[in-house]
Amino acid sequence: MRLNRILILAAVALLAAHAAHADGLDTRGQLGGGSGSPPCIASSGDSIQFTADMNGDFGPSATPPNGSCMNPGPTPYLSWSIVFPTGDIVGTLNMTDDALLQPFASNPLLSEFDWTNPVCTAAANGTTTCTTMQSPLVAEGWAAICGFEGWGALCSDPLSDITAAEIEQYWPKANPCTIGLVYVLLGVIPGCDLTFTTPIADEGFKPFTELDIVGAGVAPAPLSESSSSLSLLLVGLAALFLLRRKLASPLL
Repeated sequence: MRLNRILILAAVALLAAHAAHADGLDTRGQLGGGSGSPPCIASSGDSIQFTADMNGDFGPSATPPNGSCMNPGPTPYLSWSIVFPTGDIVGTLNMTDDALLQPFASNPLLSEFDWTNPVCTAAANGTTTCTTMQSPLVAEGWAAICGFEGWGALCSDPLSDITAAEIEQYWPKANPCTIGLVYVLLGVIPGCDLTFTTPIADEGFKPFTELDIVGAGVAPAPLSESSSSLSLLLVGLAALFLLRRKLASPLL
């Protein structure tokens, strides 16, 4: 009896959360940096995936916290993406970069050197991909510097593939993964995180949305078409089955 009640209450809670979120504004997300997370590549060699909580949230405020993974190297990511089921978007999709990827956002003279705003594209397979990348101006600047005679060594290993650990070795208190200029000039270097958050309460995805974080050159893992819808359907069917049994038998 207790188990039946718990399952029914859980189903009602999930459906209520889904309905409340559906009445919210839009799906807002933020791509950014950080440190201290597990690698972005799974043991299979594919990208790593995360699942939103019952409120549709990702990030440190989600329950449990999720949405961050580390560039395991050996090269920096100069672009990266998130991939999720298109059907799990609520309202209008609104994606931005955080202050680590866009440290000059409030400076009109320097903002063109920030990472680009995420560009989102819906695919025929039912998924949407949002991609941010290093500013083309920065990439062109490095190409020009590396093209000068005698300066090619500056762009060769190991400097071009420097890691967070190597920077900290020379500057122990630098903490490069918290410095926006590092992301702007060098990309997401090995040892730093790719982070996705839904920064505003009730303006995330549908509950239990499956989301893939994909670094440049990494194979994306397959996603469910709409993980939240499937979860809610299964829970709803289970609740109806238990409710039907309860009504059919007074002994339950």
